[in-house]
Amino acid sequence: LVQVGHDGQVEVVLERNAQGHYVAGGQINGLPVTFLVDTGATDVAIPEALADRLRLDRVGGGISQTANGPVAVWQTVLGRVRLGDIELRDVRASIVPSMAARDPVLLGMSFLRRLEFAQRDGQLVLHLPR
Repeated sequence: LVQVGHDGQVEVVLERNAQGHYVAGGQINGLPVTFLVDTGATDVAIPEALADRLRLDRVGGGISQTANGPVAVWQTVLGRVRLGDIELRDVRASIVPSMAARDPVLLGMSFLRRLEFAQRDGQLVLHLPR
C-alpha cells in the first residue's frame, strides 16, 4: 500500500501477516519478486535461481552467518530495487545457493538502512529520508 503521509511524503505501508512478518511484492531490475522484510539480514538475500534469471554478476564468494547457521554466498549489486513507490539503485545483495527458488527475497539492511521506517499497530511504514 502506497500512501501520502501527513507531511506530504510518499510512504509504503505494509501489514504484518499471521506469522508476524512483513511480506510485499516488489521488483528487482524490473522483475517482479516477493520480499520478506528482514532487519536481521545485512544485505538483500536472493535465491540463486533468481540471480540466474536476473543474470547477476557474482563476486567475492564467502560464508555468511544466518539464523540457520553458516551458508555459502556470493556478493552482487542490484541495479534497481523497488518496493511500492520507493526505488533504490545500486543495492548490495547476497546470492544464496541454499535458498529455495520459491523463497521470498529477504529485504535486508543494505536496502532498509537507506530508508526511514517505523513499526506501529501491526504496520510497517517506510519512506525515503528528507
